[in-house]
Amino acid sequence: MTTMLFGAGASAPFFDPVLSTSYLTKKVCCCGEWCRVIGKWERAHAKGSSVASPREILQVIDKVKKLKPEANFEEIAEVIDKISSYGFDDRPDVPMMNLLLHTMLAVGAKTAMPRFGPGWRDIPFLLREIVAEAILDLQERHKVRNYQELSDAQKCLIRRLCGEGDVSLVSLNYDECLLHSLQDLDFKHGFYATEGQSHAQFNIRCFMEARRAVYFPHGHLRFQFVDNGQVDYWPNAAAADRARWDSLDGLLPDCTLTVLKGKFAYNFNTFISTGQTKDEGLNLIPYSVYYQRMAIDLAKSDTIFVIGYSFGDNHINRLLMSFLKTDCHHTVVVVDYYEKTLSMTEEYVNEDNILSKLHEWLSTDWEFSAFDGNSFSYMYENEVTSVNENGYGWIFKQVIFYKKGYASFLKEYDRVINHMKDCPMPKA
Repeated sequence: MTTMLFGAGASAPFFDPVLSTSYLTKKVCCCGEWCRVIGKWERAHAKGSSVASPREILQVIDKVKKLKPEANFEEIAEVIDKISSYGFDDRPDVPMMNLLLHTMLAVGAKTAMPRFGPGWRDIPFLLREIVAEAILDLQERHKVRNYQELSDAQKCLIRRLCGEGDVSLVSLNYDECLLHSLQDLDFKHGFYATEGQSHAQFNIRCFMEARRAVYFPHGHLRFQFVDNGQVDYWPNAAAADRARWDSLDGLLPDCTLTVLKGKFAYNFNTFISTGQTKDEGLNLIPYSVYYQRMAIDLAKSDTIFVIGYSFGDNHINRLLMSFLKTDCHHTVVVVDYYEKTLSMTEEYVNEDNILSKLHEWLSTDWEFSAFDGNSFSYMYENEVTSVNENGYGWIFKQVIFYKKGYASFLKEYDRVINHMKDCPMPKA
């Protein structure tokens, strides 16, 4: 069995400008974006409803950026989520974070309670809508000229792997690039519509029994969280976006469809998960089932293709680590873009690179051999040379690295797969 894990780098070739963390961070920090979504919020609510102003929100974002200039949209989302959790419900007994804030204020400066009131309760949803609609705009107006060619190449890759056995596709991306490549390939996403409905609901049994499955552990643009604690699946991202806005008010007074009660704070990861504490969302269907299926798929797989993933999610990393530890013949093929010439020595010394992340999160060993008091050589020197000359090769035990990015990989994946099969894993 084969599992493919798609990270942000898998979507990068499909859009111009590139769909990246920095692109979404600029959107989340943009005053115009906040004015736009708050205007939509105000039009969707009855008069008298309150929401934080763009100025108040940007004051918080500016403070985050001053404290941590390199903060990305997920880190900003984490701060806003926690502020909004307090604003949603400032009782000290629910949840734990509110008790912590009350205690800090009581023991510390004894100032008035923070001004983050109920107007903040929908701000996490609006932040996620900025992210969602930025991606929706790219899909509708900024596809690259060869989008269909890339989509067809991705389809051919997946079909190639399906010819060798069962395949599961795990996408951490919110966009529709992967879904566009799956037409006629009979992959199941687990959502089924009843007669007369335009949206679909999740069927756990059908999803778990599917031989070919595609799933989205961090949510998707086609998702809409509904008030029964479930997620609806719409036929396209634009329809889901309209449905989310149309149902924002919910069915109960003083309630919103965009929040769940967590142990530490309220959880706003519903239709898409962002921020740095995504684990709480794994208690919600379908995400809990996704995680269960992912653990099963990795346990059954012989090879995992990890495409454009930054290794930033511990709940994913621990499954990948377990996959390698379970069987010494298991293989991970990492597809990423690495511009520098690979030396392994420099990557070992400078920890801010994809190779060091692989070492840390996959628990792989640096295979160095000392030949004098100051100099070291890498035991897989021939494979390192292959990476630099051909773009791919074994860099750790059980790990093949492709350095030219996903767009190039789609043109020559057969060579990489043949290298994995024909050139045995080097021995230290």
